[in-house]
Amino acid sequence: MLPAGRERGVFCGMSERPPRVDPAPEPDGGSGNEFAPVSDVAEDLGVPAALHGEPAREAGDEAGGDGTEALARNTLDEDPAASRRPAVGPEGASPTATAHASAAPGPVPTVAITPARAETPDESEQAVVADLARWRRRRTQSVEVDPQTAIAQEAGYEIMEVGTPPSLARRYVTTLRHAVGLVYGSAIAVARDREQFAFVKGLPLLLIKLAAFFVRPLVKRSIRELPIQEQLRKRLELLGPTYIKLGQVLALREDLLPPLITEELKNLLDRLPVMPFPEYLDRVAKGLGRPVSEMFEWVNPKPLGSASIGQIHQARTVEGQDVILKVVKPHVYVVLKRDARLLGFFGQFLQIFFARYQPKKVLDEFAEYTLREVDLRREADN
Repeated sequence: MLPAGRERGVFCGMSERPPRVDPAPEPDGGSGNEFAPVSDVAEDLGVPAALHGEPAREAGDEAGGDGTEALARNTLDEDPAASRRPAVGPEGASPTATAHASAAPGPVPTVAITPARAETPDESEQAVVADLARWRRRRTQSVEVDPQTAIAQEAGYEIMEVGTPPSLARRYVTTLRHAVGLVYGSAIAVARDREQFAFVKGLPLLLIKLAAFFVRPLVKRSIRELPIQEQLRKRLELLGPTYIKLGQVLALREDLLPPLITEELKNLLDRLPVMPFPEYLDRVAKGLGRPVSEMFEWVNPKPLGSASIGQIHQARTVEGQDVILKVVKPHVYVVLKRDARLLGFFGQFLQIFFARYQPKKVLDEFAEYTLREVDLRREADN
């Protein structure tokens, strides 16, 4: 018999990141890449004053003439024997400076530092364009999936991205962005699909076409090219479990929506994106507290169904019993809780203008019902 879930989130275990391993220190205790700035050691190494950041004096001013004598002191003597004579420190110099000067093989040649060439505006724009092109290639680059997850793709399922749960502010921005995008996409669809929207004519059609022309670049290409019913279904999928549940309710209201919309929304019942198969097995192992190989002979990588909250696979235990595994998708409970808060704020706003219909009570009941479905113990009891 399989071990029962230990808590409500029996299948909601999060995959842990591998521990961070710091690189081993260098044998001398340093990083190996840190250098003392020249200004800190210049006094001991006898670096010219120009490299200290001090303004160099004119050679003519130092010699009191045309600068010939000063120039001769700053260049190597042409006499080979003179270059081998040790330099003697100036009178009144400190013992350290005199020692360094006595040990020096000769005068230190002046090093010319060429300033970096400033980029022109054209070169800067070209660099920005190149960076954007690399970013676009990374975004459009196909994501490689493991062979078992590819089986779900071949069965017609999309693969969901398992990232970090969004914050409340980010969730609000995402919801608002998809709502505005749906309005923009609807205008584009009405202006493009004339057979489907033949009843829109005259001045309204002209205004919609004008608006569609300006908002077209603001809508993602992969979504704006879809018919309006597919745009609605796709955006509900992207918004997550709360709005998928709303789409499932609307799919059953053929008395309110046209059949074209309700038929498309029925795809939200069991054909939603699935999590990668390794993530699925990891959540099974964490939920049941044992490795999958100790409990099951095999788990079918092809899903039997994928809804807004759970994903279902067929499996066989080591005792030979065929079972069904249902696992809650990643971050579902966190997203539902934050959506419930946003719906509560929205319900309070609607309550001011439509108190007769009690919108706040309706939205609160909807959020509470959706949160109850995350607890699989209720389903197991039934």
